[in-house]
Amino acid sequence: YALGREVLKLPRPTATWDLYSDSSYHLDNVSPGLRLAVVDGQVVFTAASNPTAADTEWQLLLNYRDYSYRLRNPASGLCLAQASVGTAPGTAVVAQTYTGLPQQDWFLVPDATAPSHLRLVNSYSGLALQSQGNSPAAGAAAIVDTVTDGRAGQQWTTDFVHYYPKKGVA
Repeated sequence: YALGREVLKLPRPTATWDLYSDSSYHLDNVSPGLRLAVVDGQVVFTAASNPTAADTEWQLLLNYRDYSYRLRNPASGLCLAQASVGTAPGTAVVAQTYTGLPQQDWFLVPDATAPSHLRLVNSYSGLALQSQGNSPAAGAAAIVDTVTDGRAGQQWTTDFVHYYPKKGVA
């Protein structure tokens, strides 16, 4: 177990390895036309209409230890992570090399007010991914903040981009 982890007795998870496989997805915010992207090493919201495709693609890779996900940008090889190990709302979200630490893992949690939308909740802090100032706009930085049902800045959908076959799968 990673540091800070305890054994939890929970219901059996419904996630399976092939729910998202290793395919690429866009992480679309419910705010019109915005997507999560890695631009010049920064995690920002970008216009969905005219982004560089590689900047906005994410692999959602299941972690079996706790059924969280590692969100990896295949073009850069970097993973979405909370910038520091802490639980303070407003902490920046960055793209960094995967190290297996819990601030790089995210739970995909349905929003109680809109079950078709997901919240991306950090495994370590329990805070949700959203835009800085909760006003999603192109160029806005991504941060983590207190989970709030119905907050548009915290509602996400996954949009399939293309299939990436696993080695040995034919």
